[in-house]
Amino acid sequence: MQSHGVSRMITCRTRLILIILFTLFISGCGEAFIGQLTIHHAIEFTDKGDEKVALSPGTYRTELRFNQSESVFELKITDAEKHTRTLNLSASKNVRLPEASGSFSVDATEAGQPYKVSGNVSSELSKTESVRDFEFCTVQRTITDCSGPPEARCRQVWRTFKGHQPVEYHFDSKLKSLSIKLTEPGTGRNLAEFKGETGQRWKIYTYRGECFPESY
Repeated sequence: MQSHGVSRMITCRTRLILIILFTLFISGCGEAFIGQLTIHHAIEFTDKGDEKVALSPGTYRTELRFNQSESVFELKITDAEKHTRTLNLSASKNVRLPEASGSFSVDATEAGQPYKVSGNVSSELSKTESVRDFEFCTVQRTITDCSGPPEARCRQVWRTFKGHQPVEYHFDSKLKSLSIKLTEPGTGRNLAEFKGETGQRWKIYTYRGECFPESY
């Protein structure tokens, strides 16, 4: 025999945030900007394996990360034959990738490659309309348990039940764009430029109601 008990579920009306990433973050390696590296004039650089690599003019799929702990821009460049090379551009410890918007520059003497690096970051924020819905939840309630031999005494025990609860939420999004130019020291000639984007999306709960069990 079971009877209704006291609910331990407390209605949650506070603002709860669930973060969903478009792009994964790797500890110490920063955000991954996905985009293209456009080379205007042939360039040569030393890759991560200390091998000289020459790239002809053209457009290359590129993933860029800024490793804040090591102050290094890492560009993974993929050519038409699907070969990937890694170009590292060093920066001084005081260089920071702007969180929302701003510019930065690295001299060729610091970059570890024969190019000056200059870049710009911009961000765009957006918000969706609010949505009202029901979502899965669990709730604990007390029940009267009279199982066992006939002489056993009934007792109050806690049980977990699956259910649904009313919610209201919206999504906040942040699109971050990064552009970088590689220029020739002395002449200022634009040799190559990278343009890429990364994004984040937050699911913002503005209301979470009581969890109603499916069976009790």
